[in-house]
Amino acid sequence: MKKAFTYRLYPTRKQADTLQFTLDRNRELYNASLEERKEAYRMSKMSISYEDQSAQLPEIKEIRPEYQEIYSQVLQDTLKRVDWEVSSQWSQRQGWFESVHLRCWMGNLHRTG
Repeated sequence: MKKAFTYRLYPTRKQADTLQFTLDRNRELYNASLEERKEAYRMSKMSISYEDQSAQLPEIKEIRPEYQEIYSQVLQDTLKRVDWEVSSQWSQRQGWFESVHLRCWMGNLHRTG
């Protein structure tokens, strides 16, 4: 028998702002990494891996100081989510970048588009 627990958070204003800031940066990273993969495939039929993108994180943190406030593992998990989605779509159909819309992360929800 599996059990699940649900917890309700009541963050302070400062904590809510920090959570929103982290969510916004992860959404930016998610959409940018997805776009990078789409463009690489569209322009040269080249595939970009999770390892390629995660190797860019130190440089991203250097260029964009706001990312220095977020733990690297959180950003790596975002890239893993993109990699999982890309690989699951790829296994379903070849050449999917040209024929299917991957989910972009907009706002607090995942929406297609």
